[in-house]
Amino acid sequence: MGYCLIEAVILSQVNKGRETPKSFSQILKEEVLNPLGMTQTQVILEDDSAREGQDCRGHDRVGKTASSPFPVYPFAAAAGLWSTSEDLLTLVREIQHGLVGQSQLGIAKTLYEDMVSPQFETPWAGLGLFLDQTEKGLEVSSMGWGIGFQSMVIGYLRDQTTLVVMTNSNLGVHQLKGFIGEVYRALFQS
Repeated sequence: MGYCLIEAVILSQVNKGRETPKSFSQILKEEVLNPLGMTQTQVILEDDSAREGQDCRGHDRVGKTASSPFPVYPFAAAAGLWSTSEDLLTLVREIQHGLVGQSQLGIAKTLYEDMVSPQFETPWAGLGLFLDQTEKGLEVSSMGWGIGFQSMVIGYLRDQTTLVVMTNSNLGVHQLKGFIGEVYRALFQS
């Protein structure tokens, strides 16, 4: 719900007084994706049959292939972003660099600090990120899931270690209780 509101605010502010309004996808591309060189990331809001054969198909917990190469969700900011592990790593690196005042996007360090600070008296929730204090310092994470897919991005701010795991299956359990969790534990808890 929060991302839908953020999308509405961004569209309202950017398009205020414009004769030809920009889409959220266009704004995201111009302001974030292109400047960071995230060429494999896009917003998909409709089924595009021209893309047939270009995408990985998702699978459910018993291995059944999803009927469409990618599910389509109605809100761009909340569920329309499709990316690669390399591009997601680029985004995490931007956050890490922004926290030390070296944002490529020119975003103020204080805004990045807000992203990784507890919000609304909830110690585990930043702005768009989950937070956890560990032996390695602050761990930030974000998870994605949908019909046939799961992913998880985890970054440690102190040593700038980052893990991106993307799968074309949805096991029907939280990421940390399936394959993604096994990879996470093998790398960070051994």
